[in-house]
Amino acid sequence: NKPNGYDARKLEVTITSEDGSVKKTSIWTAEDGFAEAEFQGNIMLAPGKYTIEAHSAGWDGSGSGFDAPFYAGTQEVTVKKGTLSRAKLTCTQDNVKVTVNWDESFVNNFAEASTVVSSAVSEDVAALTFIMGSTTKSAYFPVGDLKLLLSVTNKSNLAYAMKSTFTDVHARDHFVVTYKEADA
Repeated sequence: NKPNGYDARKLEVTITSEDGSVKKTSIWTAEDGFAEAEFQGNIMLAPGKYTIEAHSAGWDGSGSGFDAPFYAGTQEVTVKKGTLSRAKLTCTQDNVKVTVNWDESFVNNFAEASTVVSSAVSEDVAALTFIMGSTTKSAYFPVGDLKLLLSVTNKSNLAYAMKSTFTDVHARDHFVVTYKEADA
């Protein structure tokens, strides 16, 4: 599940003047991604200072979703009368990536297993479930502590659960959780 309106090929760009009024908002689309993407065209602005912000279109990055990285960047620019001003924004991933893997040794010893990952940022952030044998996508969450709940059912139909927490979480972190059988 991805956030409603999210499209990885679109960036929302907003130009805000020094007094706080929004001068221009638009959606830029790139079919092959935004690596060194360049907006073609000119935007006429009165002389002054502006903040140009770009972020993934369709949401604000405050939620969670599978295959839904959130990119954001900002740049200050001063427009002078009679000159062409350029701004270069670098958008970086502004959320946290989580991948869950199931080692063959683990798969062979359990009938069922799942991990629910939830964010401590807010109860409004949807918890996402990774299911052994079916979930292959990575999930993205807003920056903040992450809670994991592993639930397993062994071949004898006995159920167990284990909790863990990731703290000291930063934008662009990638947590790869691999469950495997313990070495004897």
